[in-house]
Amino acid sequence: MALQDRLDKIKGQPAPFVDVPVYLGVDVDEQLEEISGDLERVQAQIAAAVKKAAERQGRKANTAALEARAAELGAKLDAVEEQNAGALITLRITRMPAEAYAELTGRFAARLDNAADLDAHYNIDKVARAAATVCLSEVDGETVTQITPEQAAEMLPEITGGEWTRIRDAILTLNDYGARYRIVAAKKAHPTSQPS
Repeated sequence: MALQDRLDKIKGQPAPFVDVPVYLGVDVDEQLEEISGDLERVQAQIAAAVKKAAERQGRKANTAALEARAAELGAKLDAVEEQNAGALITLRITRMPAEAYAELTGRFAARLDNAADLDAHYNIDKVARAAATVCLSEVDGETVTQITPEQAAEMLPEITGGEWTRIRDAILTLNDYGARYRIVAAKKAHPTSQPS
């Protein structure tokens, strides 16, 4: 396929994106993580009990108390989510044009005491914060509304640490890490294309 044919094929295609639900202005991360962690542990205990019972010649596991605890934790999760539903929004993070993202990475030098920065060769937090001012949209059902840089500047301080980490990671994955992994995968798939 000729280069122009490939360019024509990708013209007009939407940029890749990731939708990230976040709680705006409320800090429920610790609460949700604690309940989710407890629920995962109880579910692992149930699975272990079922496996152990199966190893004992088909005996049925007595997991009623664990299942009741799992249901209680599930209800707690639902209650926290319902209580904070008004603060929940979905942000769409869209991949930036490569030149624009590269320009941002050139503005913010890596912190010498941060392994992630040294790996990326730039300050991942500052680059993601700057990128967030231009690559965020709000998703409300079928409606997607671009968030202006001014709105982003006002909104970002209201997002808590765990919520910000998910946004930052989505920005980095779409614009940098994902691209790196795709290049590595392509090189592995076509070893003859690598220079000798």
